[in-house]
Amino acid sequence: MMGNVWLACCACDRYPELQREIELRDPRAKILRVGDGESLLRVIEAFARSGERTPVMIGRETDAEGALLDLVEGLCQSGAAAQIVVMAERADAALAARLFNAGANEVIAGQGKVPTDREREAGAETGHMAAIRDGDKGRDDAASGAPHDTGRLTRVVEGAIHGGAPEEHLSHANYADDLDEPDAFSSAGNDASALPSVRDVAPTPLARSATPRSRPVRNERGGAPLITLISGRGGCGKTTVAAALALRSAEVGLRCALLDLDLMFGNLYAILGIEEPSDAFALERPARAGALGEEDIVRASMRVAPGLTLWGPVRAPEHAELMAPAVEQLIEVMRGEADLIVADTSLYWSDSVAAAVASCDRCLVVGDAGVGSISSAERAIDFAGRLGVSRTKMASVFNRLSPHGGEDAATRFEFTTALGCKGRIADGGEELTGLASIGHFSDAFTHAGPFRSSACTFTDQLLRELGFSITSQEVPSADAHERPRIRLPWHRGGDAR
Repeated sequence: MMGNVWLACCACDRYPELQREIELRDPRAKILRVGDGESLLRVIEAFARSGERTPVMIGRETDAEGALLDLVEGLCQSGAAAQIVVMAERADAALAARLFNAGANEVIAGQGKVPTDREREAGAETGHMAAIRDGDKGRDDAASGAPHDTGRLTRVVEGAIHGGAPEEHLSHANYADDLDEPDAFSSAGNDASALPSVRDVAPTPLARSATPRSRPVRNERGGAPLITLISGRGGCGKTTVAAALALRSAEVGLRCALLDLDLMFGNLYAILGIEEPSDAFALERPARAGALGEEDIVRASMRVAPGLTLWGPVRAPEHAELMAPAVEQLIEVMRGEADLIVADTSLYWSDSVAAAVASCDRCLVVGDAGVGSISSAERAIDFAGRLGVSRTKMASVFNRLSPHGGEDAATRFEFTTALGCKGRIADGGEELTGLASIGHFSDAFTHAGPFRSSACTFTDQLLRELGFSITSQEVPSADAHERPRIRLPWHRGGDAR
């Protein structure tokens, strides 16, 4: 057996980029690079004759589309490719669909040449990061002059993006730069390379600072990461986990954008104490007309707490199917305006949900001890995988961990879902249910207990794993004040409408 062997087909200057992606999937991988498709097919045939199967990653220019499709089809027919990952030069949903049909398991948009340490120190720009959006198929951010994100890979999925959309990139040049900041808190702890179970890490205590402190900042990545929560069955507490993540993120000083993408019947606003929700459908017309403006975004927003603003659902459920372009544009704007985006989703994956899941930086698969939770979680994981989300970006979250027999159920859930990252949230009991039913869910964070402790610990570790530092000694990065800001109701009271 030649275990852990990956075949990488690319030019020399693209090899570091493919190497990094392969190592994210398999840190122990041995990588064999070939320079062209003909050589790759000869090598894979040798694997087929020996009865071995090996994963393959291809980094090719999209101008040779026909040859690329033939190569993927040939690899698929050989039967020796355990996995076929294609790194396209630019995000193109149409090409991704054809690659999937040819046999590719995953299609990602690359970021071009990886800089050397000397180039990083000199501040050299590196390639481009393609962003998939309606009207942007086949066009890259570098050409359009829009800021590009060199810290993550955008997943390209068939059918994830639909409808008419703006031809120009969203511009925030006229936005105000005196956005209110959230109240500051102090916290302890530093970086963590993986997301452990909440039982492995002690909760981080919070104490109000006597003087204002700087917000936690991310390193290297840039742009607010998007966390989506999914599940295959209702009633497992996905919405309460989303609310807990958002509240804790705001509590430690992050500016969090919370999206309720259960656009038909979502109730995040209700459990967070908002009696008269704004209608997210207010974003649909300006998004369809070209781009979301500051006034449109603020009008649809709801201020929940210092540093926490909510969008969604729509007032008329029949409008939900029209919201995909608006949701995509809102996420794009929030990547520049917020520090973190948390998106709750629905059981039915509309275009809006699919687009959010496909572009997420972390996908949390929520389950509990209920009947069917494990099988439904497996289906959700498979579905997210077909949308291009790699398992390295997924984490299992076992919710409502009971002190009586809950350990076995949690272990079964984690073993079956087989995701490297995992977390557990303790059962809040009838008290939490009662508080949520009257719109006082946030009060659960004012009293010490298993729910608060586990939710805070899980969130803190997730934030660190995403590159945040939440120690009080950190200072804001330079771009934290230089980038223009929308006057969103992060801090001030009153209705945003």
